[in-house]
Amino acid sequence: MITSKKTRYGIIIFYMMLIFIASSIHNVKIPESEVIGIDKLLHMTEYAIFGSILAFALLPYRRKLIKAAHYLTVIGIGWGYGITDEIHQYFVPNRDMSIYDFFADAIGVLIGLGLYLLFMRYIYPKLKRSQ
Repeated sequence: MITSKKTRYGIIIFYMMLIFIASSIHNVKIPESEVIGIDKLLHMTEYAIFGSILAFALLPYRRKLIKAAHYLTVIGIGWGYGITDEIHQYFVPNRDMSIYDFFADAIGVLIGLGLYLLFMRYIYPKLKRSQ
C-alpha cells in the first residue's frame, strides 16, 4: 500500500484535475450508440474510479476514524466534487449542468466505495497472508 501522505493526496488531486480538464472540453462528441444513457455510464465509471481512489487514499486514517465516518468522508468528498463539476460545466460553452449527471456521479462514487469494500474484505487479506 502507498504510505506517503503526499503521494496519496497527489493521486487524488491528479485525478480531480483530470476530471476538471475533461469537463472543460467544450466540443465533446459522444459516439452514437445503441445503448441509452452511455454518457451516464461514462459519468458512473469516472466517479467509481474517483470513489475507489478516495477510499484507498484515506485507508491509513481508517483506524483513527469510525468506519462509518470513513465511508461518509469518501461519499462527501466524491459527491461534493461531483456537484462542483456540474456547476463548472454550466460555464463551459456547449456543456450543461445536469442533475442526472450528478446522480450518475453519485452512484459512481458509491460503486467505487463498494469495490473498495469488496477488495478489503476478500482480496487484501489473501494478499497480506501471502507476503
